[in-house]
Amino acid sequence: MKKLVCIIFALILFNACQEKEPQRYFSESAEIESSKKLVGYFASHDYEGIKEIYSDSVKIYDNSVNPMSLADMITGMKANEDMMEYMKVKDSSEYEMVLTKDNETWVNCWYTIVGKFKGPSTEIVVPCHSTFQFKDGKVVKEYSYYNLLPVYQEMEKLSDTTAVDTMATK
Repeated sequence: MKKLVCIIFALILFNACQEKEPQRYFSESAEIESSKKLVGYFASHDYEGIKEIYSDSVKIYDNSVNPMSLADMITGMKANEDMMEYMKVKDSSEYEMVLTKDNETWVNCWYTIVGKFKGPSTEIVVPCHSTFQFKDGKVVKEYSYYNLLPVYQEMEKLSDTTAVDTMATK
């Protein structure tokens, strides 16, 4: 009986002394909340909100292997804003935060943007994936990927409609 107690005690002691792997995946965090806000700011064209979350030196890889600056991204968004009737984030978004072994903090987001161009346009649905790297509470790197084909197809339809309407009035 003494041997059994000693063996059980040794097993408990052995398990207690093992180094535990730190938690690496999170479904709730301040960075996730910032990412949710950021995605919402994109859809609502809230440029001041966007600027609050990004670092000044952020590198943004937006459907590209070449980074752009925050100023370039906002300039591009502003250029297209007047063409949109509305743009919003669908409710079925997913977010997770990962701490890498190198102690980098990344938030992965899967969300759907729904929008409509001004004029005789149909609603466009674009699934998106974004990954944000955070340092000191700010995004320092972003990778976002999405299929722009539905957007281009709708723009083509609208330009054809505009051309036909223009020709009809002449």
